[in-house]
Amino acid sequence: MKFIIKLLLILIAAIFIQPHTPWWSVMLIAFIVSIVIKTNWFSSFSCGFLAIGGLWLFMAIKIDQQTDSILTNQIASLFTINGATYLILISASIGAFAAGFAGLTGHAFIKLFEKKKSPYY
Repeated sequence: MKFIIKLLLILIAAIFIQPHTPWWSVMLIAFIVSIVIKTNWFSSFSCGFLAIGGLWLFMAIKIDQQTDSILTNQIASLFTINGATYLILISASIGAFAAGFAGLTGHAFIKLFEKKKSPYY
């Protein structure tokens, strides 16, 4: 249940904040949500990865369809990528991994301040 709440919170916050802030603001969202909602390391990584990766994939496809692939094809030829589809997948995976690692960093940050129970008493 925490996984779904965390995923939706990252996704909804990114939808509202992303158009008005720089691209790296989604990493701050994943970082902060991973601090607030404590889960294991895999869940922290995968929530950021799936939420932002899906959002960036959807937005890239939407922009590509609205512009009839003109800009996407020109940028793909600039980077010598064969086809606009690869460019869309590359940009979505960059966002997904960046937000996934930001969520993992938030999990590691909160683990720094947890007291560990000693096995001796």
